[in-house]
Parts: sequence; structure tokens; C-alpha cells
Amino acid sequence: MRARVNGRTLPAKQPAQQAEAIERLEESARIRIIDHLDSDCVGSMAAARHADSHQQIRNRRIKKRATEMSVARFF
Repeated sequence: MRARVNGRTLPAKQPAQQAEAIERLEESARIRIIDHLDSDCVGSMAAARHADSHQQIRNRRIKKRATEMSVARFF
């Protein structure tokens, strides 16, 4: 009895060993998927922080210009 899991053909084994081997391969595939999703999440969090820092810089510039404009009105 031979089984294919994730495109890989497993060597012929006893049914109990076969089921165990399939379970191990499925678990490793799950771990790879979770790692991939985690890295996507980390990337999107970094992008959000990056965008937030740009927004903070823009806000500072706007506030600085507003202050300069209000000071200029007095002179």
C-alpha cells in the first residue's frame, strides 16, 4: 500500500506506520502554513507602523506650519 501526501509518494509500510507518516507530513505542512501566515502578519504590522510614522511626520509639519502662520500674523 502506497500513499501520496502533498504530491509525495510514501514508501510501502504497514497501515499503522503509514497513518503515522501521513500525520507527520500533514503536521509539518500545517506548521509551514502557520509560519507563512505569521510572517505576513508581521509584515503588515511593520507596514502599518511605517505608515503611522509617516502620518506623525505629516502632522508635525502641519502643526509647525500653522504655528509659523499664526506667529507671522502678529508681525
